[in-house]
Amino acid sequence: MSWPNEEFLKIASERGVIIDVNDSVGKGWHALVSRMFDELIATGWDKRVSQIKEKFGTLRVYISDNQAGFQDIIDKYETLSATICEHCGEPGKTVSINYWMKTSCPEHTSVKAREWGN
Repeated sequence: MSWPNEEFLKIASERGVIIDVNDSVGKGWHALVSRMFDELIATGWDKRVSQIKEKFGTLRVYISDNQAGFQDIIDKYETLSATICEHCGEPGKTVSINYWMKTSCPEHTSVKAREWGN
């Protein structure tokens, strides 16, 4: 995956979301992250992301705005990410690939980690 991921940054900027660090997630999770951003914005979120990334095969999102309900929304999407291939967006499961945890569909389970998101 190239950094920064311009497609991912476009999703954020279209919604006015400010990402404090140069993080990104695979294109298979872009629709998931878009829905999460939209849901957070609809509940009054300040649109600031401290960090967003993949960790141990699932989505991780950190925000500084701790209003009631925001973490429940984030938790829901982090849980959903364990069922969606980060590479392509098809149904998947969390697997170990070359000692890395990734959520992958059967087709992308054999893709080398450095090729993810390309």
